[in-house]
Formats: sequence, C-alpha cells, structure tokens
Amino acid sequence: MGEDNMVEHVMVECVKYARDRNEMMQVVLKELGNSRVEKIRKEWMVVLLGLCGEMSERMIEAVKGFLEKMCARCRDQDHLVRVYRGVSSQIEKNECRSKSGE
Repeated sequence: MGEDNMVEHVMVECVKYARDRNEMMQVVLKELGNSRVEKIRKEWMVVLLGLCGEMSERMIEAVKGFLEKMCARCRDQDHLVRVYRGVSSQIEKNECRSKSGE
C-alpha cells in the first residue's frame, strides 16, 4: 500500500481506529455546520488535512487528538513513519497545486 493510500485508509476507514475517528468526525461535522456531509474519501482527506481553508481550531485539535491516539495505539513504528510521510506528502502536493493554480 502506497503512503497516500495508507494515510487515507488510517484517516477515513481503518476499523482499528473507528472509535477515535468517530469522535474526531463528530467535532468536524459540528464545526462544518452539518450533521451529515456527503464527501468521498479524497474530499475528506482535503478537509481533515486542513487543505481546504475550512479548518477551525476545534477541528485542528480533533484531528491532532485522533493522530495522537492512533500513534499511542500503534505498535508498528515503521507503519507510523509511513503514515507520517504520507500525510506530509499529501500536504506538500496540495500546497504545490494551490500555488500553481490547479
């Protein structure tokens, strides 16, 4: 699994982190002003990584809390490194796209 796919998997679908993800998503949805927001995986990644300009301080703290809980539960350090690299890569790619006007 590539780093980008791994990050998406952890952030939006991995059953291992479902409870923590649900807590994070409750905050995110409340902050977005919707009890139900329809987005596909890639769109959620843009929101959760703060690449869309819709991030409030509460959303940032919720995502940060989710990632901290994920790190605390994960026993595989190589997995954590790959997730971190994937998050960094996705943020960098999206920053480059926004600078180039894509």
